[in-house]
Parts: sequence; C-alpha cells; structure tokens
Amino acid sequence: MESKDEKELNKILDAKDITTVFQPIVSLRDASIVGYEALSRGPEDSPLHLPVKLFHAAEIFGKTWELELLCRKKAIEKANKIDKNKLLFINVDPKIFKNENFKSGFTKDFLERNNISPDTIIFEITEKTAIEDYEDFRKALSTNFENVPKSFNY
Repeated sequence: MESKDEKELNKILDAKDITTVFQPIVSLRDASIVGYEALSRGPEDSPLHLPVKLFHAAEIFGKTWELELLCRKKAIEKANKIDKNKLLFINVDPKIFKNENFKSGFTKDFLERNNISPDTIIFEITEKTAIEDYEDFRKALSTNFENVPKSFNY
C-alpha cells in the first residue's frame, strides 16, 4: 500500500507537475548576471512543494531518476524564456550517471530540440550524494559529454 508521500510523489511525476524557477548567478566583479540556476519545486499546495521534501521522497521511494529527468526537462524547456547568452546551471545528483536509464546523448539532443547550446549548460553536482569513485564518475561524464577534464582535483 502506498504511503501518503509516495502517492503524492507519483501524482507529481505522472502529471509532470514541477515548477522551475531561476535564481540569478551574479558576478562579484561587476554585479552582472552571468547565468541562472534552475531550481525545481513541487506544486504549491503539495506537502512535497519544498525541494528538500520532494527529493527526499524520490530517494526513499526509488524515484530519483524519474524526478531528476523531469526537473532537467522542465528546466531546459523553461530556459527558452531566459537570455540564451547566459549560462544555465542545472543541479544533478551524481548517482544518475550510473543509472541504467541514463542514455548517452539524451540531454544534448534535448537541448538541441529546445534551441539551447550545450556550451551554456553547467551541471552542478549536488552535494547530497557523495561521489565515491571519481574515476568511474569521470568516465561516465566523458562518455556522455565533451570537454570533461581528465582528472578531478579533490
């Protein structure tokens, strides 16, 4: 039997009911906007409105991949309304790169369909999940994205 939160999460995912808001990223040098961080929220009237609750529920109920994908799609679709000359920061849980559903080139193709250059995208690795194997993580990234550094400084 589904719990209340699991039922709510499934309802959100089925309806694709995620709202994306954009937080400006400002240069400390001259206070200009260099880009925007895409932030996702559940429905306002939902107990999973706040991202902490939403992503926690997704983790508990094994729906992190589905939620991450939905958030990424929504952010890219809505990014058509912001300045295309600015960077777009998208949060990504490092676990998704190892998920069996992760498809090489999907995000790049989705960006192209939405007329957004991959050169403007910055994937911000969320701190909620530790990267346990940097070499495997780098390989997963380099298989799917260009210009990934050969090594990480950590």
